Amino acid sequence: MYHKKWPDLKTLLSVSVLLIGTILASGIIGSEKLVYDPLGIMLGLISAICFAMYIFIMGKTSGEVPAVHKSFYMVTIAGVLVLITFSPESLLHGGLSFEWALFGFFLAILGNIFPVLFMAIGVPKVGASMGTILSSSELPAAVFLSAIVLHEAIYVAQWAGVLLILVGIMISQWERVGKNKMKKKAA
Repeated sequence: MYHKKWPDLKTLLSVSVLLIGTILASGIIGSEKLVYDPLGIMLGLISAICFAMYIFIMGKTSGEVPAVHKSFYMVTIAGVLVLITFSPESLLHGGLSFEWALFGFFLAILGNIFPVLFMAIGVPKVGASMGTILSSSELPAAVFLSAIVLHEAIYVAQWAGVLLILVGIMISQWERVGKNKMKKKAA
C-alpha cells in the first residue's frame, strides 16, 4: 500500500504458502475441541496490525535513529502499556520473590530487549517486507521447542504447517540466494 504497487507473483505465492502453513502449524485444523473467542480474535488482529506498523517503522527509520534508541523507545512504550493494562499487584503487596524477579529479568532480556534490538538492527538491512517474512520463522521454532522441551503432542498437520512455513520463506529468498551466488562467482 505504501509503494502503491501490487506485489509480484513470487511474493504472492510466498505469502499464500506462509498463511496456509501458519493455519496448519497453529493447530486450528485437527483439534477436536475448538472454541473461538471474539475478544481473542480482535486482540490478535490488533496485535498483527501493531506488528506490521512496527516492522514498517523499523524499515523506514533505518538511518535516522540508531538501533539502540529505537529499541529503547519501543520496549519502554510497550512496558508502560503493559503496566497500565495489567497492574503489578505483586509489587504493590510485596509478593514478589527473588526467584520470580530473576525469572522476570531473564524473560525481559530474552523476550523483549534482544528481539527488539536485533529487529532494529536487521530490518533496515533486509527491508521491511523481508523482515516480516523472516519473522514468520518464529512459529516453526515455537512448535519445535514445544515438542522437544514441553513434550507436547504435535499433530501431522502442524508439522506440515511448519514445513510449509519454511518452504514459504525459501520461496521468498529464492532469487536473493541466486544473486548472492552470482556475486561471489564474479568476485
